[in-house]
Amino acid sequence: MKEYGYEIEEFNIGLLTPLRFAQWCHPYEKRKIFSCVDVEKMKLWVHEGFTCLDIGAYTGDTTVIIAAAAGKTGHVIAFEPNPCAYKILTINSQLNPEIACIQIENVAIMETPGEFLFSYIDEDFCNGGYYKTVAPDHTHRLIVQGLELKQYIKNIKIDFLKIDAEGYDQAIIESNLWLLERDKPTLVFEVYPYLTLKEKKILCDTITKANYCMKDVFSGADLLSDDVLSITSCYNIVAIPQ
Repeated sequence: MKEYGYEIEEFNIGLLTPLRFAQWCHPYEKRKIFSCVDVEKMKLWVHEGFTCLDIGAYTGDTTVIIAAAAGKTGHVIAFEPNPCAYKILTINSQLNPEIACIQIENVAIMETPGEFLFSYIDEDFCNGGYYKTVAPDHTHRLIVQGLELKQYIKNIKIDFLKIDAEGYDQAIIESNLWLLERDKPTLVFEVYPYLTLKEKKILCDTITKANYCMKDVFSGADLLSDDVLSITSCYNIVAIPQ
């Protein structure tokens, strides 16, 4: 396994000082770009002082925007099992002291604690996830540590929950319905492009049965189950408690 370094860039996102971000130099990684618009959109769902979870944080590109929206009085806990991406996430969690405190954990959120097999698209572990849900071309295997969320945050009230788990989102939501019922956080999750129609329907049904309504993450427009079933690309959806 080859390790890749990083390059720090600065972006104007409307803070008193530019946002600093460590770009991972892995050849499969796309450069991340940030603007004021990203923060303003996130502020639709994340408010000053929020406590937020980022499950599947990767190198922290969404984590830092959540933290910017939550502000100095906010708190973000970011989970990333990939040890290579986690090294870059570690850097990004420390570069911007003027945004919310970012706490990081090198684990996957799973239905039960233990060791789990993850599959990645390349031998240097750029992009991947739980081997049962990722695309079939993800053939490079890695053992990661898994954690049950309830044991970690049982005494912490959560205001915002983002999940990007490469097809494992449904299992995470299903095993943490207690959190949706207890704290009623705003939820952002990914519709993975390799989900079958049946899997998408189960995902939608789980959200609606939890008494949440689905909306477009960018415009805030309402989404029905049929809208989600027609999605064929990777797409993020926000779910609001009713």
